[in-house]
Amino acid sequence: MMHKSKTLTSTGGPLVILPKLNANIWQGCVDLKEDEHYSLACNQIDYLSVLSIENIPAIILGDEPLPTFVLFSGSTIFIFRTYYINENVNLDAHLEKIVLSFSNLEIIEQLVLNINHDEWIMFDSAYSYHDYTDLEYININLPFNDCCNIKTYKYETDDVSLLFHVFQQA
Repeated sequence: MMHKSKTLTSTGGPLVILPKLNANIWQGCVDLKEDEHYSLACNQIDYLSVLSIENIPAIILGDEPLPTFVLFSGSTIFIFRTYYINENVNLDAHLEKIVLSFSNLEIIEQLVLNINHDEWIMFDSAYSYHDYTDLEYININLPFNDCCNIKTYKYETDDVSLLFHVFQQA
């Protein structure tokens, strides 16, 4: 069974995913200095990268500030970033097709992340975690033990263009 989250947008920069227990370490944008967390996130060139902030992994969703949602399907987590979706398209049919056949698509990026937390939170990297209300972040539960394999793909048809990251047990 699939469950889709609400859609999250940013103010123009990357989104960040942190262990919920440690989310308060994220500073966001304070003075646009080189070493502040937001600047470090903006300097990432990959679609998905990991920064170490006080020895805590911070997953950065780089590239463009795209509308983003999470799809939970069994023990696999999909993070979808929307380039475009035509108005009258049946998005659920496309998502179902992706869930069933994503392994046939070309992998754009791949990384393995050691994780020690199951509860993570995704929010706009321009802000600190303390700046948020319930409507401005997405909770993500990663049901993995120790190691997570993250692969990035693109899915494009005439009606839909999506960049997506798949989180699975490594």
